[in-house]
Amino acid sequence: MLQLNFAQLTRQCANVAQFERKLSSALRTFAAEHAVELKKDYYDVTDMFSDLLGRMPPRSAVLLIDEHDAPLIDHLDNEVQRTAAAAILAGLYQVIKDLPDKLRCVFVTGIMRYKDLGLGSAGNSFTDISDLPRFGACCGYTRAELKQYFSLYLRYAASVRLHKAEKDVTAADLEQLLDDLSEWYGGFCFDDKHLTRVFSSWSMLRFFEDEYADFKPHWAKEDGLGLPQLLTKALPKLNLQEMLQELNQGYITVPLMDYERSAANSQDLVNDAVLLSQAGYLTFADSIVDTGEVRLNCPNIEVRQTFYNLLAQRLNGKAGSFGTASFAKRAKAALLSLEPEASIAKER
Repeated sequence: MLQLNFAQLTRQCANVAQFERKLSSALRTFAAEHAVELKKDYYDVTDMFSDLLGRMPPRSAVLLIDEHDAPLIDHLDNEVQRTAAAAILAGLYQVIKDLPDKLRCVFVTGIMRYKDLGLGSAGNSFTDISDLPRFGACCGYTRAELKQYFSLYLRYAASVRLHKAEKDVTAADLEQLLDDLSEWYGGFCFDDKHLTRVFSSWSMLRFFEDEYADFKPHWAKEDGLGLPQLLTKALPKLNLQEMLQELNQGYITVPLMDYERSAANSQDLVNDAVLLSQAGYLTFADSIVDTGEVRLNCPNIEVRQTFYNLLAQRLNGKAGSFGTASFAKRAKAALLSLEPEASIAKER
């Protein structure tokens, strides 16, 4: 299995050439570990990737590419570097398209859809499964999975929270705990038919690690927020106040046409709600209806709190000496006023 995390490979790279060298190094490491002998020199990384796959037995390789859009997002505001990154990605995907018999499976993740990366026909061999009901449970745990695979953890958490011995925890206690966990960490829906809701796998694992079984945010750190880079770049332009006010009414409605397109560059950002949906802050509130609309909402308490922290960072720069957490509380309260920015400034 060849796993390439483009976010890691682009880290601390000042330009695309450095990313290409790190990618080449990763390919050579994989080849050495699997006794595949590569040539000493190649024209470029695409040439190396093609030779590597060409030397593999039929249907022997599984390719995982994580954060596939990272090389482009790193250079959203630099057309020359962004074009160079797109050329590398297009070359890699063209190799995959040309040598399908060598690969048993290819799985690609990222915020931006591959069809919107400007790679021409190179990505035509992929199927976008982002919103398909068949894969709705891929990116989280269902309630049934938690009950089946984490029953001991659930029983322990219920006993701690209810101050009971584990043997005294009832089925009703466990169901109530799952209801509470759903309010905090569940509610995510990734299929356009709205058939499956899942819990955040990251947050649930962090919850199970907590010996006190406290409900608290895990998904994003309060200090850095753990923001995807695309969202960090777009943050100053997002109309978070208006979106939060809509969310307080239930959901945000987005035209289907806006939902189905991605950001090709920093000047072509999609509908704000769509960008937040792609970053995981919003999720399907309902099935995509025939009227050509998509309804999005905040899945749970944890994400809603992170949303308020986003607003705090948006209104207060990087929170500075005020502290993001306390500032977010003022931001939340100020949303009820007609002039959020003025209200928050007054509280400083």
